Amino acid sequence: MMNRRALAGLLFLSLPMSALAQLKLPELPSFGAVMEQLPFKTMESTRISMDIRSVFGGQEYDIRDSFARIDLNVRPDAGGRYRCSGDVDGRYLTGEIEPYGDSFRLWGSGLNIDMRKYGSDRWEISGFVDEADGSKHISIALRQRWGPGTYSIFESGLSADVSRFGKDASISGDMDPKRFGKKSLAILGLFVAVLEAEADKPQPKP
Repeated sequence: MMNRRALAGLLFLSLPMSALAQLKLPELPSFGAVMEQLPFKTMESTRISMDIRSVFGGQEYDIRDSFARIDLNVRPDAGGRYRCSGDVDGRYLTGEIEPYGDSFRLWGSGLNIDMRKYGSDRWEISGFVDEADGSKHISIALRQRWGPGTYSIFESGLSADVSRFGKDASISGDMDPKRFGKKSLAILGLFVAVLEAEADKPQPKP
């Protein structure tokens, strides 16, 4: 006995061409519409080119990224703390970074960020940042690459490498500005500067 699908197929094939031409088949979605429904999307990339330079023999650190309009300064303070101030895309930023154990905490206007150490080769930055388009939570893992002061970062909206040159450092890569704001990038630079400052401290003699 012929099933319903086979019977429907025979009836369709038996229709004259004029009738087939009048049939309205469902319209297929466009490629762009299909891509919008997929769980991943192409990252809108913005270049990261940040320099972190030691000045006055490590008494201060300048952080600059001309593309992101970041110009900051970090200065060691009493009690192992650091003070930071400067400009991020036309917005003034000021704060204080204080140590606790092997970790650091950044306090300031619209800032409450921790950088915690995990093992001997990994740091994680997490907290809330007051970006231009509202408060955002960030979570950035810095994984050591070749040696102290060199890290790789692979996060949603952020792919970068941290390199070290003597007492200076650089951050290069790409970021998605819709997921990762300029203030978040500036905070990453601040913490990398702190890691540089900690590494540059004179080590006690055995």
